[in-house]
Amino acid sequence: MKDAYYFGHDANAFTDPKIMRLRASLGLEGYGFYFAILELMRNEKDYILDIEDMDFLFFHLGIDQAKLKQMLSKCLAVGLFKQEGSKLFSDSFLVRMVEVDKIRAKRREAGRKGGKAKQSLSKAKAKPKQNASTKGKESKEEKTKEKVIKPQEANTNIIIEYLNTKTGKHFRSANKLLARFNDGYTVDDAKKVIDNKCSQWLNDEKMKGFLRPDTLFSEKFDGYLNEVVAKTEADKASEWLENFSGGR
Repeated sequence: MKDAYYFGHDANAFTDPKIMRLRASLGLEGYGFYFAILELMRNEKDYILDIEDMDFLFFHLGIDQAKLKQMLSKCLAVGLFKQEGSKLFSDSFLVRMVEVDKIRAKRREAGRKGGKAKQSLSKAKAKPKQNASTKGKESKEEKTKEKVIKPQEANTNIIIEYLNTKTGKHFRSANKLLARFNDGYTVDDAKKVIDNKCSQWLNDEKMKGFLRPDTLFSEKFDGYLNEVVAKTEADKASEWLENFSGGR
């Protein structure tokens, strides 16, 4: 199977609390529906599924409108998916795929370096062999060049990718976020702040420009984290589904 179609499946997914609530309501049919939607998300470039065209889902899943509405509503209600307009996504799946993409990037880089190493080896055959002391020195220098990524830096990268996915922007650093992690806040806290402010500002022309690291992760972070959002994502999704017209 090609790596392009890969995504991780936890061995204990069957007993995950959210999935257990889904199975209690819809049985194994709901379980299969959840992973079918994840597979469709996996094939999208940004891992976010546009469900505006419902015919697309009817075709792939082979279920009628009522069944689709029932299953999608339940997945949203238990927190397995989130929805913004016609965009359907999973927070945990986005974070997981960020890590998968990083691994693929490292493999490509390793392959590139391997190709260069072969070229260097071919050239080296035409030159006198280096003595053992020179080789030892070069090996030590190479190890010194290797960058060790600290856990806090890795968490920062995950949140930057998450913010870019939610806003469609291309931020590359967030110094204030690292400060918040040093204060004891977690990855989930940072994601909640992004979710809170996106729900308030993303569709506001005057405010959406403030959806940037310097604003979100400033000294106001704790206030943003503890805000009570007027409507949950599940509420919005439920309203959208209620207003959906089958008209077929």
